[in-house]
Amino acid sequence: MKHSLFLALPLAAALSAAALSAQSPGDPDRVQPGSGAVAPSSLLRNAATCLTVDATGADNFTTADYHGVTNNDCMAVASLSISLANDSDAFWDFDGGSTFGNATAPVIGAIGGMNAADVTWSYDALYPHPVVLTATFNPPMAPGAFFRFGADTDFFVSDPCAGGNFGAAPATITATFVNGRVRTHNYVTQSATSSTAEASGAGLSLTLAGACPGTIGVTISGAGPGNNVALLYAFGMGSVRVPAGRPCAGTLLCLDPPVTLLAVLTANAGGMAAASGNAPAAACGNVFVQAIDLGTCEISNVAGL
Repeated sequence: MKHSLFLALPLAAALSAAALSAQSPGDPDRVQPGSGAVAPSSLLRNAATCLTVDATGADNFTTADYHGVTNNDCMAVASLSISLANDSDAFWDFDGGSTFGNATAPVIGAIGGMNAADVTWSYDALYPHPVVLTATFNPPMAPGAFFRFGADTDFFVSDPCAGGNFGAAPATITATFVNGRVRTHNYVTQSATSSTAEASGAGLSLTLAGACPGTIGVTISGAGPGNNVALLYAFGMGSVRVPAGRPCAGTLLCLDPPVTLLAVLTANAGGMAAASGNAPAAACGNVFVQAIDLGTCEISNVAGL
């Protein structure tokens, strides 16, 4: 397997047209540089890797696949809880009488990359009218897996319960990833019938700002104070481990090989590091960036240009 991890290149040079043009036409891991002008695009793909939970529909009493869970993170998920506690009157309705499908548990519908038997449901002590619903995954929910399910709520903002209610209250998710990271986030309303919540198993937060092509700013937070942080790029998202003999050997990255070092930055006392560089037209839509704290070996989310 071809690797170029920790090949020291200045940030601006690594994202220059010259660097991108040094490619072999036969290498599927390399993108060919564009020949025409590319319109600037804002960098909105800063959460390219995350677990996404959604509530979509006009009424969860009748919509079979109202709730969805999709793992686009590169970390497997051990468990997921959804809490209605921010609305003091609300509860999940599993008493089997006049509820969704007369259900006494969530009903799994569309599913991929896993089996319904991989999910074990549990509840707080108020069952069959719990406030917190928990799904435990065995084996853990792998990257790329998804499932949807039906589950009724009562007195959650309004009945019938539209998807936008999950952001209005808001409902809260708590995701536990296999690397031990526990993330709690609120749903955010997308429309009257849709809300989403996202969580990442990454230990660092990486944000890009600017327009592609053009000058791109990179900000990393959550690093160990004073630690060196490697900023890496590749031409696709995937799965590759840092090879033996390199710093943080064995750490799983969410990038396709070959992976190239843009820069090594030093985090300040607040755990933040920043840099900037020029992204050419050939990088837009093709280059993905990830950071790794060389002191803790924590990885960041992936951001795409």
